[in-house]
Amino acid sequence: MSKLVVLERTKLYEEVWAEPVRTVAKRYGISDTTLRKHCKDLNVPLPPRGYWVKIAAGKHPRRAALTKLKKGESDRKVYRSYPVYRRPQPEGLEAAVPVPVDGEIVVPDVLEEPHRLVARTARRLSAKRHKDLSGCLNIDVSEGSRDRALRIMDALLKAMDRAGLKVEATTIEAKVEWPSYGWQRQEPPPPRQVTRVCCDEEWIEFSLSERMKRVEDPKPDPPKNASSYYYQRTTYSHLPTGELSLRLENIDYLGIRRVWSDATRQRVEGCLTTFVANLSKVALAIRLDREERAREAAAAAEAALCREQEEHRRYLDQKRLDQLRRDVEQRRAAEGIRAYIAAADRLLRCHDNASPEAIKLRWQIKWAAAYANRIDPLAAVSQRLKQCEEAEE
Repeated sequence: MSKLVVLERTKLYEEVWAEPVRTVAKRYGISDTTLRKHCKDLNVPLPPRGYWVKIAAGKHPRRAALTKLKKGESDRKVYRSYPVYRRPQPEGLEAAVPVPVDGEIVVPDVLEEPHRLVARTARRLSAKRHKDLSGCLNIDVSEGSRDRALRIMDALLKAMDRAGLKVEATTIEAKVEWPSYGWQRQEPPPPRQVTRVCCDEEWIEFSLSERMKRVEDPKPDPPKNASSYYYQRTTYSHLPTGELSLRLENIDYLGIRRVWSDATRQRVEGCLTTFVANLSKVALAIRLDREERAREAAAAAEAALCREQEEHRRYLDQKRLDQLRRDVEQRRAAEGIRAYIAAADRLLRCHDNASPEAIKLRWQIKWAAAYANRIDPLAAVSQRLKQCEEAEE
């Protein structure tokens, strides 16, 4: 269910200067980035970097004053907040033992004696022609960040080898996302190039990529004879930012951390130790999720079987009910015919003669009696019961 959120400018100013933005954002049920955007819209100043460190040290830094609003600006913001579904972590992750890492993983400044997969990837990426990336690491970075990415991967793979983990760069068959229909021809998807590590008998895929920034290309001047309706298509270029992200690929919606990115206060190089130690937790989450899916599939199959049995029982009941109704109607019709025959017999006793009408009525009585026995369901049952009694005698 959505809820209506009202942000008042004065109240929000007091809250963000009394507690960190992240704490205030949790109270409103939104992210800190969203709250910063709301503060910008309401022209609410935020504490600068290092403000809370000075507060913790016992200092009293100066607050930024809340400026007056200009004419036409609002002092409140109303919006509707919709809850975001976040899958909870599988139960039992506390039992995961971190992967033993021999000290802090340090990324060297110069790539020396690289790992075999790093050396192969470096050779393939440096080749200008015929770039066959089969068997290479899953690295998607610009040329300016290539050396740094290779050094990060080299330190990461060597740490995994020291921890006894198996690392490989291989090709696996891609899964078909949507089924094909008779009228639709679907080509099989190409195989995927993945880099994965085996931890506790679970394969965990990971990659290293660079964030790209989309920039609008400048539009050329229109031709001199162009009309007022002249349209120029907007094109964009994607420029590398140098910000790298170490990402786990095959643990979507497991409720655990899957991305380590460059930020203001952290670099990917400083997250490698945590990344390797966290692999056992990731492997346990994958196994628990697979077992949970298996239990859900078994429960769904059992429920489907119960529904099928119930539907079959209802079908048989309806079939028997329809037959019973037909038998009742035929029995009622047979009883009506027999009542007619009895009345006709009484009439013939009163008028016993050989007239054509009497002959016709006697023939009709004979035929009606046979027809009544033929449509009466109990007559056939009575006949079979008599046959069984004669057989027993």
